[in-house]
Amino acid sequence: SVCAMEQIYNLSDLTKVLVFVLLSCSSAALVYHVLNATIGKFNLPSDSYYGVNIIGTMTSLCSILLVFVLIQAISTNAKINSIVSDQLSEMYKFEKHLMVMPKNYVNEIKPHFAAYIDSIISDEWKLMGSKAKSNETEKRFDEFLASVANIEDADSGPKLAKGDFATLTDGLSKVRYLKLRAKASSLPSELYLGIVFLLLLNVFQFFLLAKRNNYSLSILLLHVAAQGLVFGLIFVYDHPFYGERGVKAEAYLDVREKLNAIEGR
Repeated sequence: SVCAMEQIYNLSDLTKVLVFVLLSCSSAALVYHVLNATIGKFNLPSDSYYGVNIIGTMTSLCSILLVFVLIQAISTNAKINSIVSDQLSEMYKFEKHLMVMPKNYVNEIKPHFAAYIDSIISDEWKLMGSKAKSNETEKRFDEFLASVANIEDADSGPKLAKGDFATLTDGLSKVRYLKLRAKASSLPSELYLGIVFLLLLNVFQFFLLAKRNNYSLSILLLHVAAQGLVFGLIFVYDHPFYGERGVKAEAYLDVREKLNAIEGR
């Protein structure tokens, strides 16, 4: 099931939105026909005047909720993109500092820093969409920090910018902590269930108040298609590590390549 979900997450964004639109419309049509085959045989009255007003109000409330949730998902997505950019920036700063270090210091730190970046790409990134933690990446990061600490302790030269080393590693630690905190900040499943319930309630209300014919069903499906479109966009933005708009592990490759070229003085 995990593999199946991975395949769904990695569909193109347009495909995911279209799937939500089609799924919403087909579900609404199915519920409408089930209601028509069960409750509809009792010849319940309909009221076009009150129906239009009440249905309009309910549709507006559902739309407001969906747009609000979409804004929340976009905001969270932007926040995660910003955190990843900050982490890359901190890595570039550390590499810039490493370039002017003596070769023996570079030889001590560089392998551990490279192993940490490689582990982010190969081990940690595939877990970024879940709450699971990569023990391997955490181990590599600790080893990297230990190598920097060893250099600081062993340095007997004229102040080898120890303060800079401490500041840079603190920055790397802080941004890593923020990324791990934000990585599984998806909308709660209860919210998704609440949206589905409201959409089904909207269909039920439409069935009770509007005239029960194919024309009314067509109007209902137009409303549901618009709501399914927004629902699909929520799903796309709520999974920032998947799909075309998702943050990719490839973003770290440039940092890794630049590290390979560092030799020290």
